[in-house]
Amino acid sequence: SFQRSGASADIEYPRSKWLMGKLHDTGVVDMATEDKYTLLAKVADIGIGPQTLSQQRQQQARAKKIVELDRLLAASEGHGYDVRLMRIRDHDPLVYSKGDLLIGGKDVAETLVNLPEEGEEIQ
Repeated sequence: SFQRSGASADIEYPRSKWLMGKLHDTGVVDMATEDKYTLLAKVADIGIGPQTLSQQRQQQARAKKIVELDRLLAASEGHGYDVRLMRIRDHDPLVYSKGDLLIGGKDVAETLVNLPEEGEEIQ
């Protein structure tokens, strides 16, 4: 793991063991794990690549979800939090790509499991 510029000294990236393993074990791209994470973060932030705008948005959303899952899993692995990734209701990713909600806390697994799925009405 490594520290990103501008990050607090106690934060290392990737945050989770899960993503560290995924980036370390991929034999597809001959890059250091740090460089893979940096590229992933750039795609999540600004969406880069030679593809169409629609494909770029899809790749950006996928990379953003991986980064968010990394954050959630780090909270679960390192701190024992119960976690869940959700989407903002009626969110239009064409207007604003960041519609994820990272939810977590100690001893709240039952509450998180009972949260409505996307599209369900809240009572």
